Amino acid sequence: MVSSSERVEAAEALDGITRFVLRQTAALRELSFTAVSTLSTLDNSGRHRLTELAQQQGVSQPSMTTMIARLQRQGLVCRETDPMDGRSVLIAITPKGRELLARRQQSRRAFLCSLIGDLDESEVRALVAAAAALRKLVDPEAVPMALAAARAAMTESIDHGIDRGTVADRSGESGAAGRDHAGSLRRRHPGRRERDAGRCGGSAGSGGIE
Repeated sequence: MVSSSERVEAAEALDGITRFVLRQTAALRELSFTAVSTLSTLDNSGRHRLTELAQQQGVSQPSMTTMIARLQRQGLVCRETDPMDGRSVLIAITPKGRELLARRQQSRRAFLCSLIGDLDESEVRALVAAAAALRKLVDPEAVPMALAAARAAMTESIDHGIDRGTVADRSGESGAAGRDHAGSLRRRHPGRRERDAGRCGGSAGSGGIE
């Protein structure tokens, strides 16, 4: 049975690879992530209403409207009349949009193939053996549950951050109160600091405790 620590180790490796590839191929990027994700949705799932695209991408409708207008000017998407409702408009990907997605895919594969070329034979075979399992990770049916887990983890991290911040604030208040008290004592006993420094074998300002 696979342990939770082993699953975490595998997730950390995949997360590191994903971030590395995105960071290193950023110079090849022609569009924003949201724009590419929108094109991929249209390519995989067909035509969508603009409101549906905005909801799926997690952006406001005005933002999606602006982005679709830009993609349309670039010839990557087009607007079509909804056959079920002549008053509605559907957004569809164009052949040029599909060509852009294919070009991006080819560049990513070339990047990864070059990296894989530096591995030894046993390591490459291990990747090949894992390929089927890796493809299961992008199953659309598994995405909603995965996103729910990601949101829960993010919420938990935020809550812990607030708790740590509260503790830090309280510590800061305590430290400030202590410093104010020490300063008050020094003002009332101006010679104490020098006498204490002398007993410790140091001098004020030479590393003694203030």
